[in-house]
Amino acid sequence: MAKPQAYGITGGRNVRVDYVKDEGVLIYKSDRGLVIFIGCGHRGLIDIVRHCQSITGINHIHALFGGFHLRCASPRNLWEVRQFLHRQKPDKIMGCHCTGKWGGMWLPELVTPATGDVYVLG
Repeated sequence: MAKPQAYGITGGRNVRVDYVKDEGVLIYKSDRGLVIFIGCGHRGLIDIVRHCQSITGINHIHALFGGFHLRCASPRNLWEVRQFLHRQKPDKIMGCHCTGKWGGMWLPELVTPATGDVYVLG
């Protein structure tokens, strides 16, 4: 499996290898499955979810929250993410900030939370 590369503009117009070495992810093991909070999804939503499943031994995803980094994704990548999530059947998908409009259009089950929204996961 290829390791994803991420790039960012750190000043001016110079493009450099992403300065974020680790992905910010919080995994909560609930009675209904994994609840995964993703910071910005630089490493790829599919790889992040698979890694969370691998280290916990739990396959069912109760909820995915966060930035899925799809705002500039190619149609092929969007299709792959859509198919992956369709197979995973998470109970809730809530994408914000860098998920983007394209992510929302390609993921019909996606809900976009707003600042101040409260979600109770049981």
